[in-house]
Amino acid sequence: MISAGFSARYSIIAAIGFVFASGALAVAKTASQPSLPAMKPSAATRAAGSQGGPRQYLDKPAAWYGSDEAKAVAAIVLTHQAALGGWPKNIDTTAKPSTQSADQIHGTFDNNATFDEMRLLAKIYDATHDEQYKKAVERGMDLIFISQYPTGGWPQSYPPDKSYH
Repeated sequence: MISAGFSARYSIIAAIGFVFASGALAVAKTASQPSLPAMKPSAATRAAGSQGGPRQYLDKPAAWYGSDEAKAVAAIVLTHQAALGGWPKNIDTTAKPSTQSADQIHGTFDNNATFDEMRLLAKIYDATHDEQYKKAVERGMDLIFISQYPTGGWPQSYPPDKSYH
């Protein structure tokens, strides 16, 4: 059973249409939640997805997410999570383990980084109930919440680089 906190945070994310824009990840979805329109990815995002990364695993059959292969992919994805909870962009976070420490990784929301990793790990958590996947998704969600500007928007990455804008 998913904790109430996890479920509540999932509901907030689903409502704002970020992580769950494609309707995937039924971890805590309820019938009362509105359907979200699919977002059309940019050309850069489509190109990055065609080269690998977590997106290639998001449409697997439900049984796959509990498989040893899924757990092996998830183990690699976990090595790419930044200390603040995000994942880097322009890196296939499913190909090989990161050689950087979590403190050296700069997570971002750009090019679907962080969101695709969260979606994949949440699906694997749903199939395995392995707490390490749930904790990684929660850290990613916490990053989304702490990085929101008072005006309601989000930076490209958090904390924003001093040289950006």
